[in-house]
Amino acid sequence: MKIAIIRGAYLNQYEMQNYQSLVSRKHVLTAFSSLKPIHQNYNFPLIKLKSPTDLPDFPYKMPILNRLCFGDAMYLFGLEKQLSGFDIAHVAETYFHFTQQALNAKKAGYVKKVVSSCSETIAFNNQGIWPRKQFKQKAIKEVDVFHCWTNKAKECLLKEGCDPKKIKVLYYGVDLKKFKPIKRFRQSKIVKLLFVGRLVKEKGIYDLVKVFVKLIKNYHKIILTIIGDGREKDPLINLVNRVGLNKFVSFKQVNYKAMPLEYQKSDIFILLSKPTKYWEEYFGMVLVEAMACGLPIVSCLAGAIPEVVNNAGFLVNPGDWQQAYTYTKKLILDSSLRRKIGKRGRRRVELNFNSEKFAQNIEKLYLNCLL
Repeated sequence: MKIAIIRGAYLNQYEMQNYQSLVSRKHVLTAFSSLKPIHQNYNFPLIKLKSPTDLPDFPYKMPILNRLCFGDAMYLFGLEKQLSGFDIAHVAETYFHFTQQALNAKKAGYVKKVVSSCSETIAFNNQGIWPRKQFKQKAIKEVDVFHCWTNKAKECLLKEGCDPKKIKVLYYGVDLKKFKPIKRFRQSKIVKLLFVGRLVKEKGIYDLVKVFVKLIKNYHKIILTIIGDGREKDPLINLVNRVGLNKFVSFKQVNYKAMPLEYQKSDIFILLSKPTKYWEEYFGMVLVEAMACGLPIVSCLAGAIPEVVNNAGFLVNPGDWQQAYTYTKKLILDSSLRRKIGKRGRRRVELNFNSEKFAQNIEKLYLNCLL
């Protein structure tokens, strides 16, 4: 098969690791992105096309561009003709402009079938800008097969009127040969807590600081590593310095290839996401990465997190940092419990979030789509 993976500015290694083994299965895989995707290095060709998203950052960039670009700025100039001769155009979401472009390419006879990956878990979200509602309705009607990241995403599509026969739930996974636990010959007396994600309020980073402030008052042999970037980074660093935690909290940005080691050096993973009116955690790849490396999870009953984590950690109501503190303290004090839950998480990832198994399943989905 000749397969086009279209992600525009959002093309990334977290997701693409699930498709890389299709190349060894003798399929021709090509990715299409904007000029400035999140990541650029893959084991298959990458074609970069100009997009409004390539413009330099400015305040309220995406909301403004979405309105100026007839509903969505994720437009790739010349994409339709670039898809000529492909069997599958695999896009993302129903409201992105490049999804409409792929559907237009199919109508013009350039590509045979269009598959869309959908992660959105809030029904009728992302359609307040004209003509996104029309975009979504067209996609729901004309996309050949929907790949949903979670069952919660499937429920969202069903509420929006999608034919259930067109939906297949396939969990994304990680490379289990890279994301794996390591054997520690000497047990460190310092318990290492880890957060990975965007540094924005909805990721619960200020609740995380509250938890750590209370922990450090009673347990001095703990440290917290925060990996990521975002608009709250500077305010967060200032807060950490102001409350005197700078000796115990470190901030880092890490290349994705080095991420397995960051998990392997840690003991507990914490993600206290807080839903908003228009967003909730739709998957949480960092949770899968942490579980694959044998870390117990402390997270929230929000979005698709319970579906992903299940019994591989402790989940609290969003905003309940006191309960998050209680569970984290429990894990700090009991290394055997950390190992027990960590092994449970690793097994869960092996069964449900294996990138190689995903590649096998998406291959079947493509083949069935072309029948």
